Amino acid sequence: MNNNRLLPSPVGFLRSRFSFLLISLLSLFLLQTFLVGHPLSRYFLPGFLLVIVFASLSAFSDNRKISLMTGVFGFVILALRYGTYVSESSFLLLMSDSSGALFFAFIAVLILAAVLRAQTVTGDTISGALCVYLLLGIVWAFLFMLVESVHPGSFQIAEAERTAVDPKHGPSASLSLFMYFSLVTLSTVGYGDVIPLTGPARGLAAFEGVMGQFYLAVLVARLVGLYASRSQR
Repeated sequence: MNNNRLLPSPVGFLRSRFSFLLISLLSLFLLQTFLVGHPLSRYFLPGFLLVIVFASLSAFSDNRKISLMTGVFGFVILALRYGTYVSESSFLLLMSDSSGALFFAFIAVLILAAVLRAQTVTGDTISGALCVYLLLGIVWAFLFMLVESVHPGSFQIAEAERTAVDPKHGPSASLSLFMYFSLVTLSTVGYGDVIPLTGPARGLAAFEGVMGQFYLAVLVARLVGLYASRSQR
């Protein structure tokens, strides 16, 4: 019986060290769409960011140094994020957005390194690769918020979504909107309801679209290469 399969079994997938993080990320992207504008959204998004930090800690629990760095860095950005809910400080918001982008980029790089080091296609390989793709979406969401904070009006936003960037609706609405824009940009769907207007905003959006296509091309090539290598053994 030939056991060489490109995809791992469901059991192997769920037992992988990145499965908890992947499920957390998918839940964040899916559930936040149903809570936009709801009073609970101000608690939901920060709460899920906390879950993602714990999932990241769990994924690297075998490496004490990385686990410590992830924990400290993660709880710093959580503290900053919660601070934006009780303070209208522009500096605090800038720090929150920039540190959020750095933290999720840090986690994405760590996971990508683990995926590229893999010698066979396993649950870790699949779930880790998917985590990196979703983390790229979160990184750019924070970068888009940072650009909008520094240069208000960097994005043309459809009237139905305009309240998302209104300060009185809080940072959760803004994060939800830019996560949506980031994912449609990463996947090069581009519905046109959010349009970058300034140079930095356009540059970030274009770079994210290129990164999304480049990542998928490299990922598919890597998985097929691993599968072919294993099949020849």
